[in-house]
Amino acid sequence: MDILATIGHPNNSYTDRPTVKAIIFHEGKMLLINNGLLPGGGVETGETILDALKRELLEEIGATVENVKPIGTVVQYRDLEHKKYIVQGLTCSLTDISQTPTTQDEREQQFILNWVTIDEALRTLDQSIAGLEHRIQIDDSVQGKLYNLLTTRVLLTQI
Repeated sequence: MDILATIGHPNNSYTDRPTVKAIIFHEGKMLLINNGLLPGGGVETGETILDALKRELLEEIGATVENVKPIGTVVQYRDLEHKKYIVQGLTCSLTDISQTPTTQDEREQQFILNWVTIDEALRTLDQSIAGLEHRIQIDDSVQGKLYNLLTTRVLLTQI
C-alpha cells in the first residue's frame, strides 16, 4: 500500500510493529471508538493483514466484516517506546456486531462505540487532536493516542 503520511520523526533505532486499522461502514455511518480511534491492532507473525483485521475486530468489538479494501499506510514513529508502527488502513462493511468481544484487555473492554458520519468524525477528531497536541511528550499512551487520532484523520481524508 502507498504511504499516505509519516507521523513523528525517527531519532533512534526502532522496532517495526505492523498494525491494521479499519474504517467500518454501516447504514451510511462509520464506527469510531472513544472519540476518534479506529478498531484494529497488531499483525502477528505469520498472520495476513486480513486475518489480523478479522481477529482484532472480533477481539475488540465482536464484529465481523466484508468488502475489505485497502486505503494506504501511515507510519508512526513512537519515540517513547522506540517502535515504528506501520499502520495498514482498510475500509470494510459491517456484517455483524452481535458477538461478545473476546479481549481480556481491561482498556479494550471499556471501548465506547460511536456510529457517526464522516463529517461528524472529522469534527470529533479535530477536537480530540487539539486537546492532546500540547501533551505529546508526557508519556507513550498520550503520544500513542495522538498519533492514532492523526492516523484516523489521514485515513478518512483518503475515502
